[in-house]
Amino acid sequence: MSLVVNTNVQNEKYGYMIRMRDSTVDYIPKGLPQLIVIAKRVRKGVKKMNNWRCQFQQEPIDNRPHFIVGGRQSGKTIRLIKEASKTNGVIVCPTHNMVDYVFQTACELGYAISKPITYDQLFMYPHHANKNPHYFDEYGITLMCALRRQLNMFDRHNTKSIIIDEDSIKSLNDMLDRFKVSDMDGRELKFKMEVLGRNENND
Repeated sequence: MSLVVNTNVQNEKYGYMIRMRDSTVDYIPKGLPQLIVIAKRVRKGVKKMNNWRCQFQQEPIDNRPHFIVGGRQSGKTIRLIKEASKTNGVIVCPTHNMVDYVFQTACELGYAISKPITYDQLFMYPHHANKNPHYFDEYGITLMCALRRQLNMFDRHNTKSIIIDEDSIKSLNDMLDRFKVSDMDGRELKFKMEVLGRNENND
């Protein structure tokens, strides 16, 4: 029985070289069940999700991450502790001090959670990340640090002028508009980048 695979297939002496993606090459030895190839094709399809949506029993599922915006002492971290306790999730924090604080707070409140990790641990060692849900705490601090690193680059290179195309701002806002954002009470919010004080009559 033959099977047609819509990928780049190169015959080899002892098997087939199946190129599923530009960056990945999978070797399928000759004689193994063709189901292996089928499974890889299904896996490839699952990876491609448009706008964080997938299909399950013909029902659309919105699996976008949920951004929650709240002020200080508004219960943001305790909310993450409760959610992580229910789902056996992992809380990710900016610093080791915050890791200890979150874990101690969870213990004092009687919630069983895994030991939180830092963003450095998550990003530097992605192969250590498990398949459980992850909950990002105080991610604004991480965004600020990333922005500061980019801004410091201007000083290091004695930058005098920086050009930003208007379409870039629009593209960023289109991206931000697709985010799922709410306040602590569940009211829907939107992220938006604005350029203030610009005279529309001037180019």
